Amino acid sequence: MVDVLMKSSESCVKGYWKGISTAYPGLFIDVESQTILLNKDRANRVALVSAGGAGHEPFGAGYVGENMLTAFIGGALFAAPTAGRISTALLNIAKLNKGGILAVIMNNTSDMLMFGLAIETVRVKGVQVSGMDMKQINHTTKM
Repeated sequence: MVDVLMKSSESCVKGYWKGISTAYPGLFIDVESQTILLNKDRANRVALVSAGGAGHEPFGAGYVGENMLTAFIGGALFAAPTAGRISTALLNIAKLNKGGILAVIMNNTSDMLMFGLAIETVRVKGVQVSGMDMKQINHTTKM
């Protein structure tokens, strides 16, 4: 008999999101859309949002909280979430964050493409959102 660590990548990702929802009961977590959100009215504060494929944990979901990321949208194993999933999340985030949204986009082609499509979609609907591609940051700058 062979012991199995995980049956499939889909069940592994779904299990991860169920675990996150148990570990962080104060956050809104939608296991089906793989979205985690600081679910409170933040008035005119800017929301920080990121997204990425599963398999890079704890990045993303583990950093959602007060004074950190406002939301994270997860994708399939090593795949960016769809533009539709990101658009839906951005529209929901905009309801609670009237100061706009800053999307922190990882330097990955699929993440940049999906976020770009989602940002353009929600801008048409009047949401104030900007994206910041992480490759644009000068890593030689001293803090």
